[in-house]
Amino acid sequence: MPSEMKRLKQLEKREQASQDHCGRSVFGQRDASGCDSAKAMKPARRKQAVEHLQTAWRISIRHACRTLMAARSTFYYKPHHDAQAVLRKRVDSYSIRLSTYSCAASA
Repeated sequence: MPSEMKRLKQLEKREQASQDHCGRSVFGQRDASGCDSAKAMKPARRKQAVEHLQTAWRISIRHACRTLMAARSTFYYKPHHDAQAVLRKRVDSYSIRLSTYSCAASA
């Protein structure tokens, strides 16, 4: 009987530890399904924080990213703008206008 109680306490302790860490099985795991917490920082804000560390403390981008646990690719990412966005809008406007002139089935 004492061994069963000991085992039960161990199971309860594991369950509590699992709940304390948002269901994560490993401490180093970055994301876990079922964890309710939102992102600590969005990528744009993280980039600003890296820039601040870099200028205020005069450290390299690599060290600033490592300090904030941010991927360096986030810092170097440049958003790509759609070169054909204007053309796509024109085609959409024509399709909307011409859709009213579709031919109906002959009765």
